[in-house]
Amino acid sequence: DTKEILDREAKLREAAEARSASDIEARRDAEKRARVAEMRARDAEDRAYEAQRYVQAAERRTKQQYLEIERVRRAGEKRREIHLMESGTLPRPNTADQAVAALAARLPAARIDVRQGGKLGVGALAFGGPCEVRTVEPGSAADQAGVRPGDVILAVDGAPIANFEDLTARVSGRRPGERLRLMVSREGQAAGERERLEFEVGLDAW
Repeated sequence: DTKEILDREAKLREAAEARSASDIEARRDAEKRARVAEMRARDAEDRAYEAQRYVQAAERRTKQQYLEIERVRRAGEKRREIHLMESGTLPRPNTADQAVAALAARLPAARIDVRQGGKLGVGALAFGGPCEVRTVEPGSAADQAGVRPGDVILAVDGAPIANFEDLTARVSGRRPGERLRLMVSREGQAAGERERLEFEVGLDAW
């Protein structure tokens, strides 16, 4: 009986050792496959990074080539314009017009109001009517003539003024130093009462 027990225990130990060796071998094989997969993943990441760098470099070269082509084109157009201006075929550009065009290009949503001609020296709402004076520039032509904030400009030299745009158009067509007649409506001393006044104004220069 003792011999049988010892033999049985020995067989159990041999089976356990065999299973342990098999488990160790399987674990080693799994670890080896994991290392190979990790190396392949890293290699794939490296190749993807190199491909991305190549694409970015190609994009930079393309952009540089485009900028160079654009620079050469603009230089050619500039030389052609200079040649045409020197020959008298093309009129020379107005510097003020160029500045306005450049500002309009930078601010496409803005409304560019270019003032020319004489200067009255009043401010009002740009849109709608009536042409109610909001501000009077101190020392301006309007200030010296007696125009006040709150006055409503009704006419210039007898021509009706519906809004500030009308006033601007009228004044911009006159030269600095020219005189014009303003018809204004001003609030009177009594509530709701307005009086009409006439002023003679000598326009300033911008």
